Amino acid sequence: ALIYGYSMGAMQALHWATMYSGRVDRVVAVCGSARASDYNVVFLDSLRDTLLADPGCSVDKEGRVVLSSACEAGLKAFARIYAGWGLSMEFYRREEWRKSSRDGCAFTSREDFVARSYEGGFANAHPLNLLAQLQTWRTADVSNVLSDGRKGPAPGDFEKALGRIRAITYMMPSTTDKYFTAVESQDQAALIANCKFAPIESIWGHRA
Repeated sequence: ALIYGYSMGAMQALHWATMYSGRVDRVVAVCGSARASDYNVVFLDSLRDTLLADPGCSVDKEGRVVLSSACEAGLKAFARIYAGWGLSMEFYRREEWRKSSRDGCAFTSREDFVARSYEGGFANAHPLNLLAQLQTWRTADVSNVLSDGRKGPAPGDFEKALGRIRAITYMMPSTTDKYFTAVESQDQAALIANCKFAPIESIWGHRA
């Protein structure tokens, strides 16, 4: 089987290749990694806390998130954080947004780009779905394959887990991705027996 995955899909592809090492023949992991780095977690926690700071989003005594509104302010702030992390500084410096559009309409300014590309993109998102996605992303780690589900991964399990992968693997990070950096992808590629590190040269960050 060939598994292609982008972003969290790349994390899933690498997880399956670790879990089913005898069944996965090829993996193409684009703009993703085998686990969320500490730097990545800082980003994810900022998104979570932004949503939870919205007056319409609260946590009850049992730790469950309860919504009393659509959390429009929280979603708008959530989107603005994404706009800074999803693309590189060079993207904004070169005003690369001028070369793109949304719904057939070219962007007229940086603010127009952020408002329509990011705020517009998250405007109809459900806060609980986003919180579930963040938690899934935050805890993704191929070494969980080797844990018993109670204690969590032991020291050295991450390296052992990647060493289980038999598939021909392509690790293809964006050179300016801040979620899953090219450096961490290169380090992980070195732990996979038959892996080619093929970075994508781009100033589009995670959207390369």
